[in-house]
Amino acid sequence: MDWSSKISESANFETGVRECLSAIEADLEAQPHLLIAFISPDFQALYQDLPGLVSEYFPETTLIGCSGNGVIGEAIEVENRPGIALTAAMMPDVSITPFHITGTELPDGDQPPEKWESLLKVKRDSEPKFIILADPFTVEIQSLIKGMDYAFPDSTIIGGIASGGSQPGSNAIYLNGTTDQGVAGIALAGDVEIDTIVAQGCKPIGSLMRITGCERNILTGLDDHNPFTVLSEIYNQLSEPDQQLFQNSLFLTIGGDTRRIEDSSGYIRTDVRIELGAEYSGRIVTEDTT
Repeated sequence: MDWSSKISESANFETGVRECLSAIEADLEAQPHLLIAFISPDFQALYQDLPGLVSEYFPETTLIGCSGNGVIGEAIEVENRPGIALTAAMMPDVSITPFHITGTELPDGDQPPEKWESLLKVKRDSEPKFIILADPFTVEIQSLIKGMDYAFPDSTIIGGIASGGSQPGSNAIYLNGTTDQGVAGIALAGDVEIDTIVAQGCKPIGSLMRITGCERNILTGLDDHNPFTVLSEIYNQLSEPDQQLFQNSLFLTIGGDTRRIEDSSGYIRTDVRIELGAEYSGRIVTEDTT
């Protein structure tokens, strides 16, 4: 199984896409089975041009992707400026089953697993792994994930949420074509495994602590200590680069199941941004960022 990841920062959409496709073609020396695309919103007016350009190079390749405020390829992240990231894979012993679901097609909670199998075009006993990309304005994502977990309890599900747009119809969802709504997905079965990690753009510092005091969204106690005292102690133990990040990029992770967090060392329920405010008052105001 061979992979190739390319990124372009060209301000010209067609130039950037062709640049990535040509480099992938040179890397793989054959038509890939799968191409995953992420396009910055700078190219919103040209979103629909991507499938046609891809088919010129790889007419038999399954295309999935979406728009995103930040795109990553070749270990390079492009954010808040033009960016095109394409990743291709040769998967000769893997079946790839594409599916698209609109918000109105989601089964309700009373539907049996067979309804989900029909919708996703794959059977549970094939042990599929899923990649899904959803438009947040047109589908209830939590209902989607709960339903897939119910119907495919042993399957790995990874993916993300399209971004870049501020209203319905302003994001792009790719599945061998272009749409602006619903969920694009592929089911992978055969000689493939997917390992999942939590990647929130943060790395852990400090130790696991219990919230011992709060007033609504105001954090007033961690392990029976003033939160600022705890933060000061953590800060003093950091390297100089991490101390710089600490001053403007600090997040607090809240876990609803302490045992599960400790056992899996990375299980995250939600993240909240810490707003330190102007006063050293011993109170931390948290703002939900999920």
